[in-house]
Order: sequence, then structure tokens, then C-alpha cells
Amino acid sequence: MASRIRLRWASVFALPLAGALIAACSASPSGDDDSSAAASTTSGPVRVMKWHDNSSIQQASAPAGAKLIYRGGRVISNVQVVTVLYGTGSYIPQVTSTATPSMATFYQQVTNSSYYDMLTEYNTPASGGTNQQIGHGSFKQQVQITPAASRNGSTISDANIQAELAAQINAGVLPAPTTDAAGNTNTYYAIFFPHGKTITQGGANSCQAGGFCAYHGTIANVGGHEVYYGVHPDMQAGSGCDTGCGAGTTFQNYTSVASHELVEATTDAEVGIATVIGPPLAWYDQTNGEIGDICNAQQGTVVGADGQTYTIQKEFSNKFNDCIASAPATDGGTDGGTDGGGTDGGSTCAHSDCTTGTKLVSTCDPCVTKICAADSFCCSNSWDSVCVGEVKSICGITCGGTDGGTDGGTDGGSTCTHSECTTGAKLVKTCDACVTKICTADSFCCNSTWDSICVSEVGSICGQTCN
Repeated sequence: MASRIRLRWASVFALPLAGALIAACSASPSGDDDSSAAASTTSGPVRVMKWHDNSSIQQASAPAGAKLIYRGGRVISNVQVVTVLYGTGSYIPQVTSTATPSMATFYQQVTNSSYYDMLTEYNTPASGGTNQQIGHGSFKQQVQITPAASRNGSTISDANIQAELAAQINAGVLPAPTTDAAGNTNTYYAIFFPHGKTITQGGANSCQAGGFCAYHGTIANVGGHEVYYGVHPDMQAGSGCDTGCGAGTTFQNYTSVASHELVEATTDAEVGIATVIGPPLAWYDQTNGEIGDICNAQQGTVVGADGQTYTIQKEFSNKFNDCIASAPATDGGTDGGTDGGGTDGGSTCAHSDCTTGTKLVSTCDPCVTKICAADSFCCSNSWDSVCVGEVKSICGITCGGTDGGTDGGTDGGSTCTHSECTTGAKLVKTCDACVTKICTADSFCCNSTWDSICVSEVGSICGQTCN
């Protein structure tokens, strides 16, 4: 049997940044002592968005060989964003306001758009993973806090931020993290700082060459829950971030950078407590970093349901092997649309039409369009067991169990000799839409043998889960 060596696995990788991570915090908002935080600090990476010269030419596509590999950690299922104003001072109006357009409406709109729908390819498997499905999110609320004086100087460290965040949650000033049905944290605290504050993390400073525009991190335990947060320095004129974090308006630069951190937190929530390339990392490229790092500073736009156009950063898609703002209209799928909730033809369904769940958008998949035309409940209320039954009765497609089309070719009449989810003989490229995608990207699977790497690509390329 032929064998392969993936060079990226053979190379030694050093995690790029080490920051102070708080394992448990119990400080009060009025306290000036971080001793409880320091006593429970561990070392690990906190991912940053690098500062770059706005006058330099930015890469227009993903770097060659980029690929996000699932490492076993958590993602955020249905993100709930809490924006946090870190004390008083000068902020732009769109940061302090919750009216349209603002950071509040930005978070509400992008987490309910095709930009976010594309993240379903980064759902996590039940076997060897956390069994999470990434769906739509929401903006929850904005809170202005009064930080302890010792944690609110002109220079603020990541340890200060973590201690303050934990203290404000424990005191009930900030809402406690919410969770999904399995107990995984859904809340993301997006922290914004006023003009004149320098943030330090991992030996680097905000808003200067060699530093960063923003970052996201993790606190291991506050009140029994993991805490996910993003740090957003001021970007007004004179901040330094105004010359290295985007060439748009100040608000456009804020939203672009915020999208980078939000999507990275969603697809790699526990990066802040990781110390190796493995759990608790989730989707991570050992050469290029996280989903946003691969596409750093490549911008696009999202038109929200509020009619506003928001600037976002493009994110990397394993499925399309490029930096994208939303999934392309078609990708050559041939199996009628039931393989993994819209992964055939670039559709962007929040979940498979073969599983019950939240309502689906009627345009996300041809089969969904037919079902919702006949049964509007499925796209206006929820996708219940009746809707699932209509995949067969209306679309004439057999779901073939619960694996969203990875059952060896029973979804749409394909004739694979064995399941894509099991190792075995090479498969015929045309036997299944997912096999077509995998063999287009990795010809070994259809020329030599369907090995364990091919099986893993059912998730990383097709965005489907093997049960």
C-alpha cells in the first residue's frame, strides 16, 4: 500500500505567543489585588491579529498549503456577544451606541448572515471531538464597567484584563457565561478600550509595528465556566491602530478587526489555554495559525438585514481552499442537497436537512427551497421531524441515517464501494459529492487508497461529521 508523509506534521512548531492565563479568579471589581489571579496563572497562547503597515500590499488569497485541522477542542455553538466598555474615556460613537450602525448591530447582523453560515464546515465530530454545530448568534447587551485602579493605568496587561473580567462577572456586573445544551460556553465578551490605553500581551504592545490590532483569549474557569473574550484597543486617529489595522474609516477598521477575532473565537475557543498543537485547540493550522490569521487584512463586506453594509475580514475555508466572505453560489455538488446541511453547491444551511434543529433559510439548499414552498413552518419556525420526513416525500432523497450524506453513497444514488467514513480501497471520484471534493483536493484518495487522512477530510473538506 502506498503511504504519504505530510511535511507539516513533521516540522517542529513553536506556539507563537505565551500569555498569562487565569485558571480561576475570585477578585472583586473594587479590589486592587491581583494575587488570586497570579496564583492560578498558567502559560499558553493567546492569538493576535498582527499590526501591518496600511500602505503595504496585502495578500489577496490564502497562502499555499493552508489548511485548518481539527485538534479536539471546543468551538462556540451559538455565540452571544456582550460588548464591554473598559472604563470611561474617548470612544467613537459607534462603539458606545447600540443604534444602527454600531458595533452592537454589527455583531447582531454578521452572526446571522451568510458570512457566519460558512462556519458550519467547522462543526466538530462526536468521535474524538466535542460534537458541536456552529449556528447563528446574537448581540446580547453592552455593559460599561468601572475597572479597579490597579488594572486601569495607561498600560494594561492581559493579566489585568483577565482579572478584571473575572471580577466583574463574579460581582454580577457582567452577565455570567451562557451555555449550549451540552454545557459549552456560548458567551463572548468583546472588550473595547478608550483612547490612550496601551494593551500588552505576550511581550507585544497594541497598535504599533511588531505588535497587534486585537486578540482573543480564554479564562479556564470563572464560576464553573470557561470565559471567552476579545481585546480591542482604540483605533482613533493617533492611536497607532489607525495606521496599521485597516485602510477604511475608523468604524470599518473596527468591524474588520472585530470579525477576525469573533470568528477565531468561534472556531478555536480554547486557544488561550492551549500549550501544545492538540487539545484544547479546535481548528488550527500549525503553520499559519487560526482561521483569521490565514487571511489577515483581506477585507470583504456583509449586507445586514438592517440594510447596512459592514466591513469584515475574509476567513479561510478548507472547503474552498481560499479566503472568502461567504460560500460561493455553487461548488459542483451533485447529490440533491442533503449531505451535511448545504455543503453541496455552496449552500449555507445552518444544519443538515436530515436532522431536526433551527429553522432553515429557504434559499440555502434546493431541497430546502422545495420543502419550505410546500411547508412554510420549516423555514419560519423550526426544522422538525416533519420537515426531515419531507426530504424524502417532497425531494425524493433518502437521508440514509444521521450522517448527513457520508454513508457510502446512499444520498442521491451514488455507488461508492464503501463509506467515506471508513478506510479501505480507493473510491471512484464520481461516486459521491463529498468524494468528488476530497479527491479534487487530495488525489491520493481516488488513485491509491482511502486512508485515515481521506476519512479526516470528510470533516475538514466536506464539513460533514462521521458518526
